[in-house]
Amino acid sequence: MGTVVENRQDRLSLAEDAGWGRVSATSVAAGILVGYGAFAVLAGLTGAVLGALEVDVDLTGADLRRTGTVGGVVLGVVLFVSWYFGAYTAGRMARRAGLTHGVLAFFIGVLVAVGAAAAVEALGATDDVVASLERLGVPTTSEQWSDIGTVAGIASLVGMLAGCLLGGAAGERWHAKLLTRALNPGLGPEGYARAAETKALPARDRRRRRELFFTRAGTGGSRRRLGGRKAKPAPPADQAPAAQTGFGPARQEDRREERSTAS
Repeated sequence: MGTVVENRQDRLSLAEDAGWGRVSATSVAAGILVGYGAFAVLAGLTGAVLGALEVDVDLTGADLRRTGTVGGVVLGVVLFVSWYFGAYTAGRMARRAGLTHGVLAFFIGVLVAVGAAAAVEALGATDDVVASLERLGVPTTSEQWSDIGTVAGIASLVGMLAGCLLGGAAGERWHAKLLTRALNPGLGPEGYARAAETKALPARDRRRRRELFFTRAGTGGSRRRLGGRKAKPAPPADQAPAAQTGFGPARQEDRREERSTAS
């Protein structure tokens, strides 16, 4: 288990030292926008896949009673994933109090939906506006809001809340993971270079042992060619045989005969 180099309190203290509060309004707003945008994309993709499988499920949330249990579960999963990324964005941008930013993203996201529905009721928005809001998962009528108590409505709220809580906490933890990896000597360019150098050492040792083996094998081959005996070294020049140096017994006898003949 890695050493913890930064905790929640450290990040809060850092924000206080920078003159910031516990909550970042910009981060919460960005998380809400990401959550709604992700839902629009994922709901469209999921609806297309289910349509190809001939499964009739309404993922817009426009009629939660017609959605049914299966559709409600699918809608809850889509909302969970969408708002997980939304709250993750908020927690990671804020770099502090990720759980708090996730909760705020959930409640303010619901308030935005309520406000949009109230505006549609009061101003009588066009069908295009209503359809656009429904594609984002925003109920636009009082009847649709009354369906929140159904299985699909409860699954939607639970999925959205769970995604916000987990996503906000995960977004904040990303900074601790980054700092932990940055302080790990085995990671990064220097760590990878050190690992490559360590891996090269056994290769060099194997190459040296191989060269030594062939050197010894070559010497052993020369001995085998000599019948298993070492080559007899040549005698030094001062220890050459007497017959070769001119001082052997035969040469001395010749010299005596030469001297007697001369006398």
